[in-house]
Amino acid sequence: MQIPTLIDNIEGNTLQKVLESLLVKSVNLDIATGTFEIGAFLSLGKTWQHLDGIRLLMGDETTRRTKDHLIRALQEATDTNIESEKEQDDTLHGLAAVRDAIRRGKITVRVYDKAKFHAKLNLMHAQNSSPVDFATVGSSNFTRPGLTQNIELNSFITDATHIEKLSTWYDARWEEASEVKAELLRTIERHLREYPPFTVYAKALHAYFRGREKPADEWEEKESIIYRTLSQYQKDGYHAALQIADTWNGALICDGVGSGKTYIGLMLLERYLRDNKRVLLITPKCHLPPFFPEGLW
Repeated sequence: MQIPTLIDNIEGNTLQKVLESLLVKSVNLDIATGTFEIGAFLSLGKTWQHLDGIRLLMGDETTRRTKDHLIRALQEATDTNIESEKEQDDTLHGLAAVRDAIRRGKITVRVYDKAKFHAKLNLMHAQNSSPVDFATVGSSNFTRPGLTQNIELNSFITDATHIEKLSTWYDARWEEASEVKAELLRTIERHLREYPPFTVYAKALHAYFRGREKPADEWEEKESIIYRTLSQYQKDGYHAALQIADTWNGALICDGVGSGKTYIGLMLLERYLRDNKRVLLITPKCHLPPFFPEGLW
């Protein structure tokens, strides 16, 4: 691929394509960016994984200055970006490679908190077979939009004098910055954590039925005798049963043994008696539970 002098993301002239072409000829990559998104690494696929090392120096393009502010901004932005990446690829293909590279120190990330950091630079140290090193300097942040979507303006540089000055500048800023390896890893790890199938199934059911149950009203919260004795999952079952009964003129409570079906049934009895509805209770001969409130009858 012949690298254009100017890279603007217009009509296929994207910074992503330029980096993909140059990285295969490189051994190291130094990145300066005002804003960083993990999706930039994902969009580059495996083209960076053979590199010996990647240094990423970032700031925040708002007025935030302190290290703590920058770390929180990085964590929030990373969390949000990974969630958006899930919409394109829910397997998050490539994220584990980024995490592992950060763990091993192949990717190191620092935040610049001495001043507002607005620089955009990609500096590639070439393999021995290449006579020159490469750099792009311009407006593109190291984000998926910055590499592919936004109309940007970046210059491709190979002049040895310019490359040397860029490298000196980068090294100086790098020494002034603070490492954020642990904080970034904590954010990434949460999205790669593995869960057993039952937990995933239960979470899916909870999300599916959330908001479909009847909410608690003032009587239940302040006057009901049974409601205050229920565990939260029993309250959820009670409200779900009310909603199902309103829709289908009946509901079955089929929770497992020991999960409190009797408690939920008592709550339903109290509710319908309070609403002056007739209740038919059919039960084998048994003793009422010792907790059963006498005031209900």
